[in-house]
Amino acid sequence: MPATRSTFTATFERSSSGSWVVALVEEPNVHGYGETLVEARRNIRDAITTLFGPFGADAGGFDLVEDVRLPEAVLAMVARAQSERALANRQREQGRVAVEEAHLARQAAREQDEAARVAQQTANATSSEAIVTNREAARLLTEQCGFSRAEAAGLLGLSAERVQRLLTG
Repeated sequence: MPATRSTFTATFERSSSGSWVVALVEEPNVHGYGETLVEARRNIRDAITTLFGPFGADAGGFDLVEDVRLPEAVLAMVARAQSERALANRQREQGRVAVEEAHLARQAAREQDEAARVAQQTANATSSEAIVTNREAARLLTEQCGFSRAEAAGLLGLSAERVQRLLTG
């Protein structure tokens, strides 16, 4: 037959002298105290064992449910600390998001700069190729086909001055 565990509820309150007073809910005449919460816990466990006998492995031991009652000023300070911690966590998260967004913006700007650089290089190369092609077309039109520079300019969609520069430059 399995052993059953007993359960006791202990109420801990801070006295005006600063020590902890503890009482069992199930046995209101069983009290203990301690200068620290740890000491009060130890003393109420000793009182339970003294009053009800040993709770060894054969008896199933006992559980102690603690009801620690903090002074109002402490509860207010704990609530304030929790509220401020929550605010700090929200602000920290907002800061993390802002840093991530800035990082992504910098990365996008670098990618745009690279795209602009490549576009400029492509435009420069295309412009150079266009100059060579236009020069060759103007030369063929004027030298091989006998067109005047003005006629070659009209056919190529360029100004006569531009054709002049192509042929002499």
